[in-house]
Amino acid sequence: MKSFKINILLFAAAIFSGGCDELAVKNVQVPVSFKLSEKIVIPENSDPNAVSTFISGGQFDIVSLPDVADVAGTPANIKKIKIDKIKYEFSDFSGDTDAVVTGELLLPTMKMTSEINVENAAHFAIDPVKLAEASPQKEQFTIDENFDEVNEYLSKNTTLQYAFRGSSTHNPVSVNIVLTVSVLVITDVSLNL
Repeated sequence: MKSFKINILLFAAAIFSGGCDELAVKNVQVPVSFKLSEKIVIPENSDPNAVSTFISGGQFDIVSLPDVADVAGTPANIKKIKIDKIKYEFSDFSGDTDAVVTGELLLPTMKMTSEINVENAAHFAIDPVKLAEASPQKEQFTIDENFDEVNEYLSKNTTLQYAFRGSSTHNPVSVNIVLTVSVLVITDVSLNL
Protein backbone atom coordinates (compact mmCIF):
# COMPACT_ATOMS: atom_id res chain seq x y z
CA MET A 1 0.00 0.00 0.00
CA LYS A 2 2.87 2.37 0.77
CA SER A 3 4.37 1.78 -2.69
CA PHE A 4 1.00 2.57 -4.26
CA LYS A 5 0.76 5.91 -2.44
CA ILE A 6 4.32 6.84 -3.38
CA ASN A 7 3.74 5.84 -7.02
CA ILE A 8 0.55 7.98 -7.17
CA LEU A 9 2.50 10.94 -5.76
CA LEU A 10 5.25 10.50 -8.34
CA PHE A 11 2.72 10.01 -11.17
CA ALA A 12 0.90 13.21 -10.20
CA ALA A 13 4.20 15.11 -10.16
CA ALA A 14 5.01 13.76 -13.63
CA ILE A 15 1.65 14.93 -15.03
CA PHE A 16 2.12 18.46 -13.70
CA SER A 17 5.72 18.74 -14.89
CA GLY A 18 4.66 19.31 -18.51
CA GLY A 19 7.36 18.98 -21.15
CA CYS A 20 10.32 18.13 -18.88
CA ASP A 21 12.50 15.15 -19.85
CA GLU A 22 13.36 14.39 -16.25
CA LEU A 23 11.60 15.10 -13.01
CA ALA A 24 13.55 15.34 -9.75
CA VAL A 25 11.61 15.00 -6.53
CA LYS A 26 13.56 15.76 -3.37
CA ASN A 27 13.07 14.49 0.16
CA VAL A 28 10.50 11.78 -0.57
CA GLN A 29 9.65 10.07 2.72
CA VAL A 30 9.32 6.28 2.70
CA PRO A 31 8.17 4.77 6.02
CA VAL A 32 9.05 1.07 6.28
CA SER A 33 9.30 -1.66 8.89
CA PHE A 34 11.35 -4.83 8.83
CA LYS A 35 12.05 -7.78 11.12
CA LEU A 36 15.41 -9.16 12.21
CA SER A 37 15.67 -12.47 14.03
CA GLU A 38 18.55 -14.15 15.83
CA LYS A 39 18.54 -17.57 17.46
CA ILE A 40 20.16 -17.80 20.87
CA VAL A 41 21.22 -21.28 21.99
CA ILE A 42 22.82 -21.84 25.38
CA PRO A 43 23.61 -25.48 26.14
CA GLU A 44 22.93 -27.18 29.42
CA ASN A 45 25.55 -26.37 32.02
CA SER A 46 26.69 -28.75 34.72
CA ASP A 47 25.24 -26.14 37.09
CA PRO A 48 21.83 -25.14 35.64
CA ASN A 49 21.78 -22.03 37.89
CA ALA A 50 25.09 -20.74 36.52
CA VAL A 51 24.98 -17.57 34.43
CA SER A 52 25.92 -18.16 30.78
CA THR A 53 26.71 -15.35 28.36
CA PHE A 54 25.92 -15.03 24.65
CA ILE A 55 26.43 -12.70 21.72
CA SER A 56 24.74 -13.07 18.36
CA GLY A 57 24.20 -10.64 15.52
CA GLY A 58 24.05 -9.87 11.85
CA GLN A 59 23.41 -7.11 9.36
CA PHE A 60 20.58 -5.90 7.16
CA ASP A 61 20.72 -3.68 4.08
CA ILE A 62 17.77 -1.28 4.25
CA VAL A 63 17.94 -0.69 0.48
CA SER A 64 16.99 -4.36 0.01
CA LEU A 65 13.44 -3.52 1.13
CA PRO A 66 11.24 -3.38 -2.00
CA ASP A 67 9.53 -0.11 -0.98
CA VAL A 68 12.92 1.58 -0.54
CA ALA A 69 14.52 0.06 -3.66
CA ASP A 70 11.52 0.99 -5.84
CA VAL A 71 11.62 4.63 -4.80
CA ALA A 72 15.31 5.32 -4.13
CA GLY A 73 16.77 3.19 -6.88
CA THR A 74 20.33 3.35 -5.52
CA PRO A 75 21.85 4.02 -2.10
CA ALA A 76 23.34 7.27 -3.47
CA ASN A 77 19.83 8.78 -3.61
CA ILE A 78 19.16 8.16 0.08
CA LYS A 79 19.66 11.31 2.14
CA LYS A 80 18.71 10.09 5.59
CA ILE A 81 17.50 7.01 7.45
CA LYS A 82 15.85 7.58 10.79
CA ILE A 83 14.87 4.85 13.26
CA ASP A 84 11.47 5.74 14.70
CA LYS A 85 10.85 2.72 16.89
CA ILE A 86 12.27 -0.68 17.80
CA LYS A 87 10.19 -3.45 19.34
CA TYR A 88 11.42 -6.88 20.30
CA GLU A 89 9.90 -10.18 21.33
CA PHE A 90 11.04 -13.70 22.14
CA SER A 91 9.65 -16.68 20.22
CA ASP A 92 10.07 -20.44 19.85
CA PHE A 93 11.45 -20.90 23.36
CA SER A 94 12.52 -24.28 24.62
CA GLY A 95 14.57 -25.13 27.67
CA ASP A 96 14.45 -24.63 31.40
CA THR A 97 11.13 -23.01 32.39
CA ASP A 98 12.93 -20.82 34.94
CA ALA A 99 15.28 -19.33 32.32
CA VAL A 100 15.69 -15.55 32.50
CA VAL A 101 17.50 -13.56 29.79
CA THR A 102 18.87 -10.07 30.19
CA GLY A 103 21.24 -8.04 28.08
CA GLU A 104 21.44 -5.35 25.46
CA LEU A 105 20.95 -4.61 21.80
CA LEU A 106 24.02 -3.11 20.12
CA LEU A 107 23.64 -0.85 17.07
CA PRO A 108 26.50 0.89 15.22
CA THR A 109 27.48 4.52 15.61
CA MET A 110 30.31 4.28 13.06
CA LYS A 111 31.36 2.04 10.15
CA MET A 112 32.63 -1.30 11.38
CA THR A 113 34.12 -4.46 9.97
CA SER A 114 31.96 -7.55 9.49
CA GLU A 115 31.31 -7.83 13.23
CA ILE A 116 29.91 -5.16 15.50
CA ASN A 117 32.50 -3.46 17.68
CA VAL A 118 31.19 -3.06 21.23
CA GLU A 119 33.17 0.15 21.79
CA ASN A 120 31.69 1.83 18.70
CA ALA A 121 28.09 0.88 19.29
CA ALA A 122 25.07 2.36 21.02
CA HIS A 123 23.83 0.11 23.81
CA PHE A 124 20.09 -0.37 24.41
CA ALA A 125 19.08 -2.33 27.50
CA ILE A 126 17.00 -5.49 27.35
CA ASP A 127 15.50 -5.87 30.81
CA PRO A 128 15.30 -9.32 32.47
CA VAL A 129 12.64 -11.49 30.84
CA LYS A 130 11.36 -14.88 31.99
CA LEU A 131 11.26 -16.65 28.64
CA ALA A 132 8.65 -19.30 29.52
CA GLU A 133 6.14 -16.49 30.15
CA ALA A 134 7.08 -14.00 27.41
CA SER A 135 7.63 -16.34 24.46
CA PRO A 136 4.24 -18.11 24.16
CA GLN A 137 2.35 -14.83 24.54
CA LYS A 138 4.58 -13.09 21.95
CA GLU A 139 4.86 -10.24 24.43
CA GLN A 140 6.39 -7.20 22.74
CA PHE A 141 8.81 -4.87 24.45
CA THR A 142 9.73 -1.40 23.15
CA ILE A 143 13.14 0.21 23.12
CA ASP A 144 12.10 3.80 23.66
CA GLU A 145 15.40 5.63 23.65
CA ASN A 146 17.29 8.21 21.64
CA PHE A 147 18.56 6.75 18.34
CA ASP A 148 20.35 9.94 17.19
CA GLU A 149 23.87 8.43 17.05
CA VAL A 150 22.63 5.40 15.12
CA ASN A 151 20.58 7.61 12.79
CA GLU A 152 23.68 9.70 12.08
CA TYR A 153 25.52 6.51 11.12
CA LEU A 154 22.59 5.39 8.92
CA SER A 155 22.69 8.70 7.04
CA LYS A 156 26.02 7.53 5.59
CA ASN A 157 25.51 3.74 5.51
CA THR A 158 22.40 1.83 4.52
CA THR A 159 23.47 -1.42 6.17
CA LEU A 160 22.35 -1.79 9.77
CA GLN A 161 24.59 -4.03 11.83
CA TYR A 162 23.16 -5.36 15.07
CA ALA A 163 24.06 -7.69 17.92
CA PHE A 164 22.40 -9.06 21.00
CA ARG A 165 24.69 -9.49 23.99
CA GLY A 166 23.57 -10.81 27.32
CA SER A 167 23.26 -13.62 29.77
CA SER A 168 20.88 -16.35 30.79
CA THR A 169 20.26 -18.25 33.97
CA HIS A 170 18.67 -21.70 34.34
CA ASN A 171 20.01 -23.31 31.19
CA PRO A 172 19.58 -24.87 28.62
CA VAL A 173 17.92 -22.16 26.52
CA SER A 174 16.95 -22.00 22.87
CA VAL A 175 14.99 -18.92 21.78
CA ASN A 176 14.63 -16.47 18.92
CA ILE A 177 14.94 -12.75 19.57
CA VAL A 178 12.89 -10.92 16.97
CA LEU A 179 13.29 -7.17 16.35
CA THR A 180 10.73 -5.09 14.50
CA VAL A 181 12.45 -1.92 13.31
CA SER A 182 10.40 1.03 12.01
CA VAL A 183 12.39 3.54 9.97
CA LEU A 184 11.77 6.60 7.85
CA VAL A 185 13.88 6.71 4.68
CA ILE A 186 14.29 10.14 3.07
CA THR A 187 15.42 9.95 -0.54
CA ASP A 188 15.65 11.91 -3.76
CA VAL A 189 13.91 10.46 -6.81
CA SER A 190 14.59 11.11 -10.50
CA LEU A 191 12.02 10.11 -13.10
CA ASN A 192 12.69 9.96 -16.82
CA LEU A 193 9.59 11.21 -18.62
